[in-house]
Amino acid sequence: MAGEYFGTFSDYSYSPEVSSMLSRDFLESNPTAAYYSSPVGTTFGSKSSNRQKFFRDSFQDIYNQYLGQLGSKAREGEISSQRFTDYLEQDPFTERYSGISPTQKGVYSQRFSPSTRFIYY
Repeated sequence: MAGEYFGTFSDYSYSPEVSSMLSRDFLESNPTAAYYSSPVGTTFGSKSSNRQKFFRDSFQDIYNQYLGQLGSKAREGEISSQRFTDYLEQDPFTERYSGISPTQKGVYSQRFSPSTRFIYY
């Protein structure tokens, strides 16, 4: 009996509806996994190395922004059903990235930081 093969795990697979529900619940219980696997986020991060670094480093800021929106709705008396995955589909990356300074983006250009020898008083 030792070493006998009794079947595969595919015999115990879930229906597509249940599998979709389980994967969605997994992503909601693991916001880090939802963030780093977000299709919108990975598309945003693939455009340049500066955007990729921003995407990598700003999980906590974007998650806090999401929690802040939930808290604001709760203070107004609403119960929000918006999930973190739904929030990520609204592309919070572009809005937040466009609001930071060129230095934070990693852009070092004469246009943004001219040499002092060209400043006349």
